[in-house]
Amino acid sequence: MDKIVTLDTDIQSDAIPACVCEKSLADKVEKGCLRCGGLLGGGIAPGWGLVSGLGYVGWTNYVTQTALQKGIEEGVKAGIEGLKVFPGLSRLIKDSQIQSFINPANYFKEMTYVSFLQDAKKTHCSASPTSNEPFCNSSFISSESELSDRAAGIANYATEIAELAETDVLDKAAPVTSGLNTAIIASIVAIVVIVLVMVIIYLILRYRRKKKQKKKKIHKQKI
Repeated sequence: MDKIVTLDTDIQSDAIPACVCEKSLADKVEKGCLRCGGLLGGGIAPGWGLVSGLGYVGWTNYVTQTALQKGIEEGVKAGIEGLKVFPGLSRLIKDSQIQSFINPANYFKEMTYVSFLQDAKKTHCSASPTSNEPFCNSSFISSESELSDRAAGIANYATEIAELAETDVLDKAAPVTSGLNTAIIASIVAIVVIVLVMVIIYLILRYRRKKKQKKKKIHKQKI
């Protein structure tokens, strides 16, 4: 005969295994700080640093290219002007011819002006109609050494003007460049400080939580 086993219905509530999930405000803050710190440190800070760095590099490249271009333009102008004011040359050679000869690739070279003056001498000073022109009778033309010295003077003058123009552009852009540099550094430092604060808060809360759990464990063991 089968025996019916009667179950004991007097079960105490403390005998039922229970999973108590407590999510205190400290736990929420701890996890929030960890997520925020990870986001700032792992994503925003490097991303902002990259974007800011690219912007800074782009600006400095733009300023440098602008300065170089301005220097070349002013250097070419100075070289052209140096030939225009050469004694008697403008009476024999048109300004348009001088302007077409001097360019960004040769305005700073001494031989550019030496060859130009020598060609002018061969072309105009050997022919009778123009042989008595002031250019042909100039001491700068009669002596090769003086011609070279005068040509070198024009080349050096053009180079100096180009350098001054470059420096002027860079000096004018310096406040903006410095401001960008300062802003980038300040923003990155601010982000790093925020990340450190978040990490410190996380570590403090984590320490307090573990300490609290340890106390509870000891208390249960005593009971």
